[in-house]
Amino acid sequence: MDGEDAVEVHADLIVLSRRGASSLPDVVFGSTADRVTRFSDIPVTLVPESQTG
Repeated sequence: MDGEDAVEVHADLIVLSRRGASSLPDVVFGSTADRVTRFSDIPVTLVPESQTG
């Protein structure tokens, strides 16, 4: 599911997991979560990836 899917199903909120910038492309271009947060008309909540395991 992506931002367009969220619009189609009339979602009120998008919740995504975020790992942090772990690679050079993520630092330079931003992650998928960053792009969704910037361009979505629907509110987005980012939650940190679990550190257990």
